[in-house]
Amino acid sequence: MPKKGKKGKGGADADAIVTTRAMLVERERCMCPRLGDAIERRERANEIKRECVQARIKKVGEFKRDYLDMSASGLGFVPDEVPRSPSLTRLVRVDLSRNQLFSSDHVFQSLEHITSLKILNLAHNFLNGPLTGRATDVTSLEELYLDHNQLTALPSDIGNWTSIRTLSVSKNELTEVPSSCSAWKQIETLNLRYNKLTALPTGALTEWASCKHLYAGANAITEVPETISSLTALEMLDLRKNQLERIPAQLSSCTKLKLLNLGDNKIGDIPADILAKCVELEELHLYKNKLEAIPDEIGNCIKLKNLTLSSNNVKTLPETISQCLSLEELYITNNPKFSAVPASMGDLVNLKEIEARKCAGLKSLPATAINWINMKELDLRCGKPLYKGKEKCKVPPEMLEETWEGFGKCIIRGGVQKKAKAKKGKK
Repeated sequence: MPKKGKKGKGGADADAIVTTRAMLVERERCMCPRLGDAIERRERANEIKRECVQARIKKVGEFKRDYLDMSASGLGFVPDEVPRSPSLTRLVRVDLSRNQLFSSDHVFQSLEHITSLKILNLAHNFLNGPLTGRATDVTSLEELYLDHNQLTALPSDIGNWTSIRTLSVSKNELTEVPSSCSAWKQIETLNLRYNKLTALPTGALTEWASCKHLYAGANAITEVPETISSLTALEMLDLRKNQLERIPAQLSSCTKLKLLNLGDNKIGDIPADILAKCVELEELHLYKNKLEAIPDEIGNCIKLKNLTLSSNNVKTLPETISQCLSLEELYITNNPKFSAVPASMGDLVNLKEIEARKCAGLKSLPATAINWINMKELDLRCGKPLYKGKEKCKVPPEMLEETWEGFGKCIIRGGVQKKAKAKKGKK
């Protein structure tokens, strides 16, 4: 029914506003949907997803495919068609990630007849408690992804996975890796991030000669075993956010290292041998530690592109830093005692970003800073100064002139221009 309009100041009726019954129903549906409707729609969506899974299973048999994708299908269990279909025995890869799988025993019971299975993805599910022992019966596995579950333990006989090359179990609740993992002679990538590990498998490290990527960040590891020296093929090592107080010099045997992340620990110094011999390093992250100095051997890392020293007690950088000609990013934020940038750093013409915020002791940049012609961002903001009058870092005046080659391309935050020296004979 049409609503009567209000009278205006002139006394004439305003134009009538018509609201139909259909409009009222649609408004109620949009503004206050019924809970039952939402559940019904969700169930219908999951039903369609399951129908898609069944269609994919059928196609595996028809087209003799070796890959079955059942990811993000709302599955609470493995479809009955999987263990019943003889055509699935040829499968090499199965993806069950991003579902609602709860029982690992049921999952591996449904897959154990697939004798050729090499790649299995069970990430982002609700698998909980200890991983079932049935998992180790699938001895053909080469890649296994169990990330983002609630697993508390791995089977003691995980050594049965003798062909395993990649194992990813990040974001679970594991407290240890069984010692039988020493049988993983072909392991290349091991991801243990975000668990509750207190130690690395000391004995197993001596057997992992093929390991290239070891990620054990965000755990509670207190010590790096000296047997780390056996990982001579190691290219990436992530031990950030642990409880480490020291790093063994034996790590220097890992001469192929390209990335070393030791950030957010309690490390007091870095053995000089590591920097002297790991000359392939491209990224070195040492933030949030207790470092007071960087060894002169840092100059040996001529391929270093990213160096992170934020949140330490570093006072300056060694003159040899000038030999790191590939350096592009340098982060020294929150080093209150940092007071000097070596003049030799002017040789680092490939520098693109320096972040030196909250370095209250840094009074000025060297005159050689004008050689940083590729600089894109220079952050010298001091934040809260420790001492009044020392909160601003002085920048060579040439860096703020239009004649400077980097002018217009570089964003300078927090710095102030140095005063030009007065000529003799003038006041």
